[in-house]
Amino acid sequence: MSDANKGLPFFTNIFYHLMKFVTRFNIPVLILIALATVFFSYEITNLKINVDEGSFSSGVEENIYVQTLAQKPEGENLVYISPAEQKRDIPHYGYSERAESEKLKVDIPPQSGIKAGSYPDEYALLFTSDLLYTPEVLTLLETVKNQISSLDFAGPCLSPFDFVTVEKNGSRLSLISMNPLSEGAVWDDESVSLFQKRLMNDTMARGYLLSNDGNSIMLYWRMDHYSADEIELLNAIIDPLRDYGRVCVIGNGIISDRVTYYIERDLTLLCILCFLIILLTYYLAFRNKRSILVLFSMSLMGIIWTFGTMALMDYRLTMISILTPCLVLILGSSYSIRIMSEYFSAARYQDQEKMNIAYARIAKAILSAALTTIIGFTSMLICRTELLREFGVSVSIGVSYCALLAIVYLPAIFSVQRFPSQQRARMIGNGVISKIVDIIIKVTLKYWGVVLLVVVLIFFGFMYAKDRVGFNANYMEYFPSDDVFVNDALYFAHTMGGTTPYYMTIKAPDGASGFFLQPENLKKVYEFEKTVLASSTDIIQVFSFSQYVSFLNQVYTGKEGIPDNAGMMNLLYRFLLQFETQLGAVLSLMINEDATEVTLLIRNFDSYEQDLTTTASSRRVEEMLDYYRYLLPVGTTSRIYGTSSDMLKASDMMRRDQSIAILLSLICIIIVAAFLLKSFFKGLVSVIPVAIGIMFSQIFMYITGIPFDLVTIGCAAVTIGIGIDSAMRFLFRYKLLKRENPDMKTEDIIRETLKETGREIILTSLAFVAGLIVLLFASYVPIQHFGLLMIVSLTVSMLATLFVLPAIMLLTTRIKSLFFYNKH
Repeated sequence: MSDANKGLPFFTNIFYHLMKFVTRFNIPVLILIALATVFFSYEITNLKINVDEGSFSSGVEENIYVQTLAQKPEGENLVYISPAEQKRDIPHYGYSERAESEKLKVDIPPQSGIKAGSYPDEYALLFTSDLLYTPEVLTLLETVKNQISSLDFAGPCLSPFDFVTVEKNGSRLSLISMNPLSEGAVWDDESVSLFQKRLMNDTMARGYLLSNDGNSIMLYWRMDHYSADEIELLNAIIDPLRDYGRVCVIGNGIISDRVTYYIERDLTLLCILCFLIILLTYYLAFRNKRSILVLFSMSLMGIIWTFGTMALMDYRLTMISILTPCLVLILGSSYSIRIMSEYFSAARYQDQEKMNIAYARIAKAILSAALTTIIGFTSMLICRTELLREFGVSVSIGVSYCALLAIVYLPAIFSVQRFPSQQRARMIGNGVISKIVDIIIKVTLKYWGVVLLVVVLIFFGFMYAKDRVGFNANYMEYFPSDDVFVNDALYFAHTMGGTTPYYMTIKAPDGASGFFLQPENLKKVYEFEKTVLASSTDIIQVFSFSQYVSFLNQVYTGKEGIPDNAGMMNLLYRFLLQFETQLGAVLSLMINEDATEVTLLIRNFDSYEQDLTTTASSRRVEEMLDYYRYLLPVGTTSRIYGTSSDMLKASDMMRRDQSIAILLSLICIIIVAAFLLKSFFKGLVSVIPVAIGIMFSQIFMYITGIPFDLVTIGCAAVTIGIGIDSAMRFLFRYKLLKRENPDMKTEDIIRETLKETGREIILTSLAFVAGLIVLLFASYVPIQHFGLLMIVSLTVSMLATLFVLPAIMLLTTRIKSLFFYNKH
């Protein structure tokens, strides 16, 4: 039996026996790894994509009903009026001549004619044209409507052609169709003029199905889930309209199609680029083609195992989890570099036993690094957003696999190869990075006081910036700015006053039947609506029962508003019930059967940024609606809700969750580091570099205007998980040298520590940064921001490890010397 392992620490000795087993039974070990890779490769075929944008706000609690205040809140009235000059040029894209080859051809397949199902999806078409009110265009628009409505997956359609309006004939109100054509008739100038007049006179249709200027018409369908092929069919049907004006379409199915496209595109592109960057890093570090192929195979297996496990756990690919392969590759490369460095370092002995001891020593360090990284990512488990939890677990699994493969696979496969030459091994230890380390040593030892002053400035900069970084929950801004769908959605919102409405449901006190049919009560609701419309330029339209009653009252009496007497009120309500065929579920949403509750549909748009609903505009809208609740009837309760409200709550929830996750991961890492270093002080010191990196990255966000979002909110936790490793390496080596050389000066210990760890810290950090650069080529803006912020935070963390930790060691030495001197 070999005595090579005598004197090794307990855990190192355990790893030595593991390395001995792996290198002795290398072929069976490699076969088992290959079989596992085949198994996970098969499971990858079951990996699916999550395209549900609503999952961003999963975990938020429902808004509760709030009791109406008896009196107005103190202070000035709340008003949010954007500057009058605040305008944003939204391209109109008017009609233009197109060659026949540019036009899409449509061949509608035979339809079953069966219209059944719940139609959970939606599809909205907005058509804008200066030629809208012409027989030719209206004929074409109605043809398009009929063709889409005939499709099996298309449900009910809401359009101006199917809408009804009201006219006064003598002393009676008459319900008439917007469309003046009788069955079989064709559009002519007279019918077009009458159609336009009816649309423009109907204040409820205008802003709902018609833009305020009358030049844009919306057609809206409930749909079954529609695929990419069905989207192509829809595009071909609506394509002829493009010869006459601007056409834009929105809908959940279209969002899903774009999400799928970008996830698949980015997954392929980012993985390829990341592999190339990692291979280049390996080559520049070791200049050994054979070894590079081995490292590449390990990285590839790490990705396969991770994706296979995600499929087994029924996790899906999202715009967040497509970061997983890049992060696993980057983190796995650092473990590979450490094993490879030991391989070349121990190769000078040309002895497998000494190799095993070298592997055993570095295996302990790799597991320590993996543990701290996993702590950083698993801290996301406390998040209530499912996407963040799955992301944290996925990367943690990938890190575990990479650490395992680095410790088992690499020694096994290296053991079946011949040892590298001693000349090759010596080349690895010399180079540009070693010269950079020498410069760092000189600067650190000479200007350590200046270094600490810079840290103080970063801290105060962080305290100023931390509450001034915004949060972007606008899902559309996650897509590339030149995406056609994004421009369509922006144009749609700008033209029609938003894409996703707020809802506000108001309940009668004690469920009083007929409460909102009493004029005095409905008048207060109407006054509330008028006040919020006048006080906020973000709120574009309120579509409600009281607005409809006001419209009918204006047609009948010439005066807008709620009638004074109950008889007129009941007359208008009974007349409104005749709209039910056209309004359907919309009318039942506006007021329930026994008139105990009404719901307002509030269309909103960020009038400050001239953009889709943003976090800032959502907050303004909710504050406005909440403030003026006192105008509602006494005793009522009300609830504000909707997609934008959920996003607003999700942003606040994610911020709170991430703050807790960061604090929790820091505490756990301090405990682990203190245990490994056998010093609470050094455990505390170990998190200083990553803390500096996080603080500086938030200063960078404030300066550059990068907001927090669903992706960038996780930067701090990722920085902690990745960046702590460098500090741990420095402190381990510093402690070991100090223990072995108790009489050596602190300056000399720091010099030797940086010489022994500096190259490896810089090399692994450069590998991280190089891998993260590929994220700048992602389609999603938040992923680009994530890559940039991680580059900044990890670079600053690395510099803090090389400059700040030595400065802290020197400062503590001076303080101890001063304390000892004063004591004696």
